[in-house]
Amino acid sequence: MHTRLLIFSTLFVFSCTSGNDTDDTTSETGPCTDEPTEVWVSAEDVDPELRLMADDRLLMAAGVRALRGCEDLEGPLAAMNWWTVRDPEANDAYTATVGPLVMNLGAKIVYSSSSGYTTLRVPEGTVPDGTPWLQAKLDLPLYPSAESFAGMIAGEAWLRVGGYKLNETTDIDYDFVFQRCFYGCEEIQANPGFITWPAGNMMVHLFNASQTEVRDAIEPLRTAIESVGLGNLHFVGYSWAQSVMRIQDIGVPEGGNGFWNDGTILINLGRSSAAETVLALDAYQAWLSTAQNNVVVVFE
Repeated sequence: MHTRLLIFSTLFVFSCTSGNDTDDTTSETGPCTDEPTEVWVSAEDVDPELRLMADDRLLMAAGVRALRGCEDLEGPLAAMNWWTVRDPEANDAYTATVGPLVMNLGAKIVYSSSSGYTTLRVPEGTVPDGTPWLQAKLDLPLYPSAESFAGMIAGEAWLRVGGYKLNETTDIDYDFVFQRCFYGCEEIQANPGFITWPAGNMMVHLFNASQTEVRDAIEPLRTAIESVGLGNLHFVGYSWAQSVMRIQDIGVPEGGNGFWNDGTILINLGRSSAAETVLALDAYQAWLSTAQNNVVVVFE
């Protein structure tokens, strides 16, 4: 018997970002008025029993939708999974199946945490929508394209196991968003391995800021970090798109789990104690004063 996909919480995300990126969303003639770009892959060739959703409706297609108009979905997209595992056994079974699927797509793993972390910075309270700032785990696969991800979700192999991610996670313990790579992905894609980060500690910084602010900060941060020999900039991404589904007789439902951060910075560290030194650099202090809602953790 196949597991019916009763909810779709991890695949419907809405923007809970700061809204500071409006200066970047423009066309050649002024502020953008275009509808966000979408990419769809049909699931109708898959056994209907595998495509059953709530209320006996069928999944018709899987897709990716840009968060803003006037921004394309060309090129690779990193899928930020910032989440807390509630059922380790089910998660292991899911990973055993989906890992090879992701690898066969030509995807790369930008980073995947395997242990706990030390929290260095976190805002007080919760995200405005009531969800926590911090989750327990970060998984960041880099898909070659929006089409490759949508094709995987619409395929038989994923639909046989996808019920775990859809049914066992909630909007409280799962943040998901696609991020456009602003730094690091050319090197990551050129890496011959599936796993692309070196051994050691990883400092992860989630934040809210505009695209322009992020792009302007990259080179000063990279130079400052490398100049003191404490690590190197591994990845910088900006929230760009959401995963969506088209359901029989419903269309594309709205709602589901959200995400709060505009961007993500990953820094390889030689040792975890180097993180505070990195944060104390003049360039990083300037960045912390520019960005908002700074969450900084170190995975060891």
